[in-house]
Amino acid sequence: MDNLIEVEQRNNYGQEYLYPINAQGKRLAKLLNQKTFTDRTVSQAQDLGFIFELVVTSNLGKGTRWPNIKEFRFPLQ
Repeated sequence: MDNLIEVEQRNNYGQEYLYPINAQGKRLAKLLNQKTFTDRTVSQAQDLGFIFELVVTSNLGKGTRWPNIKEFRFPLQ
């Protein structure tokens, strides 16, 4: 899907940021001259038809109840 932007949420010094993790997301961030997406840029990109999906990959499978699951995906509203 060309309009799918996969992002990963990371915490830097108490602030939450959305980092693009697929090629399409990285291209959009580069076009915006940013490394992360803000609420405003996500909202505006969604208005243009982009679909954002939050991918959670940190430490899943290591001592969790679901050892075979490597990632979770959630659409951003």
